[in-house]
Amino acid sequence: MAEDCSLAKEYQDLIDQEEMSSMAKLEESDREAAEKLQMREERSEKNAKYCLNKTDARLARRLMRQSKREEHRRTKRLSLKLPEAAYSDLEAIGDLWRGAEAEVENVEGGICLSVLLPHLRDVRVRVVREQHVVEVEARRMVLRSDVHATEDSSTYLAEFQLEGVSTLEEAQVSYDYSSESGMLHVYVDNLQLGTMMMRNSSTALQVLRSISKSIHRLLA
Repeated sequence: MAEDCSLAKEYQDLIDQEEMSSMAKLEESDREAAEKLQMREERSEKNAKYCLNKTDARLARRLMRQSKREEHRRTKRLSLKLPEAAYSDLEAIGDLWRGAEAEVENVEGGICLSVLLPHLRDVRVRVVREQHVVEVEARRMVLRSDVHATEDSSTYLAEFQLEGVSTLEEAQVSYDYSSESGMLHVYVDNLQLGTMMMRNSSTALQVLRSISKSIHRLLA
């Protein structure tokens, strides 16, 4: 009887040890699973913060660019030294269009081509990618009473050749017109005069040569 009790006790102890071992392994497995889950959550949170920071940085740069360019347009408007009559005299307006010359300047995030074209009716800005050319075609409002109006005094057609540019995309070019000042501003992003730089598709910086400021008038 005593021997049977001893065997039963040993058997129970063996079962208890196996259960304790199984529980320990289960606890270890749960701990490892919990650690992996925590690591995944931490990575996800870190990635989310990284993406948020990148988004915030892009938004901040975009807002800064808008603000700086608005200030540039305001400065150009205030620098105009034309009498009020120049904006109402039809013959004077025609003379402004006939002799329109663009000024090229560095602005926040790119370059700006500014030209005075009062009473603008419509404008088209086109990129010729293969030739790295920005074409600007603009026409002014012409009244029936404007007996001085000619094709040359009511149309502005010019091309700007960007030298040393490896690529030029439509998305880089935009424009803004102020009916108050009569100034047309054409922007080309990611370029700078002098030591020009542009970020290419591989995100490497490529030093570019200077921009040609000459305007090729396509009208006689």
